[in-house]
Amino acid sequence: MDQPPDHDVRSQQNTQIIALVFLGFGVGVVALDFIALGGTLLSLFAGLFAGGALHYLCWGRALTQETAAEREALRRQEEDGEPPLTQAPSDAIQDIGRTQGIQKK
Repeated sequence: MDQPPDHDVRSQQNTQIIALVFLGFGVGVVALDFIALGGTLLSLFAGLFAGGALHYLCWGRALTQETAAEREALRRQEEDGEPPLTQAPSDAIQDIGRTQGIQKK
């Protein structure tokens, strides 16, 4: 990695701050719209769309970059014809009846 590990934390914090500023601005605009114009259904839908777009722009790209290596590894496995190796995490709920068989007492 070229960047120190705390860079990711700072980047996420910056993204959260920017998202909260935009959210506050959007709430203010919608509130002024309702006060000045009585509110419209169109402005409500526009606000929802803007919020969804902002969410995607802030988090979608970061998550895509974060999982790029995993997606590339899975793509290579599929090309090679190997089935992906998946193993249940140690803290996962497991069906003991299927793994150890049903035993009568």
